Amino acid sequence: MAVFAISDLHLSHASQKPMDVFGPSWDRHAERIADGWAGAVSGGDTVLLPGDISWAMRLEEAEADFAFIDALPGWKVVSKGNHDYWWTTLAKMRAFTAQRGFRSISFVHNGAAACAGGEAVVAAARGWVCPGAPGFCGDDDERLYAREAGRFSRSLIDARRIVARPPGEAPRLIAMLHFPPFHRSFAQIADGAPPAERCSAFMDEIAAHSPDICVYGHLHGDAARGAYEGRVGASRFVFVAADSIGFRPRKLL
Repeated sequence: MAVFAISDLHLSHASQKPMDVFGPSWDRHAERIADGWAGAVSGGDTVLLPGDISWAMRLEEAEADFAFIDALPGWKVVSKGNHDYWWTTLAKMRAFTAQRGFRSISFVHNGAAACAGGEAVVAAARGWVCPGAPGFCGDDDERLYAREAGRFSRSLIDARRIVARPPGEAPRLIAMLHFPPFHRSFAQIADGAPPAERCSAFMDEIAAHSPDICVYGHLHGDAARGAYEGRVGASRFVFVAADSIGFRPRKLL
């Protein structure tokens, strides 16, 4: 049983928000997601979806997008992105999927979730723009940054309780964020930028809990060209924005 990840699906089966306005790379992107997914993922696998799933404004409006996801192979673990305006409480989202018979979708928020085969435990948060990044300003960004860092910490603590088993029995720990957990390109971080330049509350949590893998998305176009994949400490960072990985889920484990 394998674990995959893909973010930024930006589905709009009901809202009819075409993504090709952002360039030809997004042409027929839902069809390409379905084809790439079917070619990579089997029924017993898990696919992590770190945010920006649907353009729907309310949960009920996302039904067609979740029906699309539910019909794809594998067990799906969903966390929040900055454009997931439909996101509500866990209780309401779980009731929504249960009532509509979407049996392959779960959500992770302020806690941890296990992958289908038990090979990994996922801690997740939306994340936020980090201090020092362009556009970060004012009390609102400070408040959202601190709140998301707290959620990420609680989720990692919850996940660590699950993975604290005897050697050989412990599942892998995967951290899932929508926003990058840093405010400079990872190339600069990996090349030895001063600690004050590369740190954030999210990176502090990653250093404290040492997840095996950290996946993130959110970046597109020119910004995505600065997305670095590699190791920082004990953790391997993997960038999974759909348009940057050919709309095919990326295998993690």
